[in-house]
Amino acid sequence: MRETLLILFCKRPRLGYSKQRLAEAIGSARAYAIAEALLACALDDVRMWDGPFMVSPSSADDTEWFRQTWSNLFGGAHAHLVPQGTGNLGERLADISQHAASTGFARQLFIGSDAPLLTPSDMQTSAHALDDADVSLAHSSDGGVTMMGCRRGWPELAALPWSTERLGRALADACTASGRTLFECDGGRDLDTAGDMAPLAGALAADTRPERVALRALLRAELDAL
Repeated sequence: MRETLLILFCKRPRLGYSKQRLAEAIGSARAYAIAEALLACALDDVRMWDGPFMVSPSSADDTEWFRQTWSNLFGGAHAHLVPQGTGNLGERLADISQHAASTGFARQLFIGSDAPLLTPSDMQTSAHALDDADVSLAHSSDGGVTMMGCRRGWPELAALPWSTERLGRALADACTASGRTLFECDGGRDLDTAGDMAPLAGALAADTRPERVALRALLRAELDAL
């Protein structure tokens, strides 16, 4: 099967919980607003995907919220929602990957909601790389990944250093150690801390996608206020 399933791993933005490292610098309310803007960018990426997709909320309790959010943003279009299970990020990724494979989608491309520099072309490049490679990884500037794709499942993910600067290299090493062939590319920058705001706002300057324009306006306002 050459059709690639796009899977968005995401959390519902919550005041006082979203983007806590960013909130340390700009406050919880403004970090929450940026988290909402980031999620809108990611949902638009899913909407623009030319193929099957899945939205995977971090909690089953948030499934209805995501369903309503999708409807509000995109005029009632249907979103395929499959909530994540328990465990660390690696375990949850593996579970959703196995679920997708069991429904006929061996080729999968995972994205999150923190990488607004991704473009449809970036995602198509990573998906097409699975024609020849078992795994495609887009490395972020902080050492993580902004996209990760597979065509024959993942190696053991639970023990990897998730949410650290070592994750990208550790994930690549685990894939090659398991005998999987690998495609790697630049995945740009994600947004975790106040130090990410200025370079991200600059990189978004020429992006005319409405959700990115709104995010950049928020970032510029925060930078002006610092």
